[in-house]
Amino acid sequence: MRKLVDQKVGYLLGKPLSIQTDNPKYADAWDEVFDSAMYCRMQSTGKEAVNNPYFE
Repeated sequence: MRKLVDQKVGYLLGKPLSIQTDNPKYADAWDEVFDSAMYCRMQSTGKEAVNNPYFE
């Protein structure tokens, strides 16, 4: 099961986001938010969400 979770998270969150804009200030602001630490947090959160789904 763990391998499936890793594959799903890798597929969904494996590549960095691609943000395209004509405004360089806007692009720089997004680059500050989505740094390598943010990508690690997103992958970690994705693994937790797939491993521990919450249904009401």
